[in-house]
Amino acid sequence: MEQSSNNVNIVATATEEMTATVREIAKNAEDARSTSESAVKQSRLTSEKRVVLGESARKVGMVTNSVINGIATAVEEQSTASSEIASNISQASHGINEVNENVAQSTVVIADITRDIAGINEQVNHLGDASNQILASAQGLSDLAIRVKNLMDKFKV
Repeated sequence: MEQSSNNVNIVATATEEMTATVREIAKNAEDARSTSESAVKQSRLTSEKRVVLGESARKVGMVTNSVINGIATAVEEQSTASSEIASNISQASHGINEVNENVAQSTVVIADITRDIAGINEQVNHLGDASNQILASAQGLSDLAIRVKNLMDKFKV
């Protein structure tokens, strides 16, 4: 009987240990289920965030493309304006070169005119000298005419 009692005690102890083990397994199963449920929730949240991030990335891409297109348009417009300015500068430079050529030609003509005026002034001076000589000669002739008249008056007597 003692043996039976020992056996019953062993079985009871083993049953208690097995019950504790089953309870531990049940607790671990509940923890595993809870962890799995949490992992599923986290997976859903991550998936939702991935969708939101994907949409945000798409919007950022659209804005980036818009900005790049705006910059490209501005650069193209600036390039066109720069080309027009360069063309205007080239035309102005050509016009300035023509003006410089005209000024150089005018300078030559002015020099010729200045020489001609100097020649005319010299001729006027010669003419003045000649006029003075003519005036002196005329005065001399007048004096001579007066003397001739006086001489003739003496012969009329």
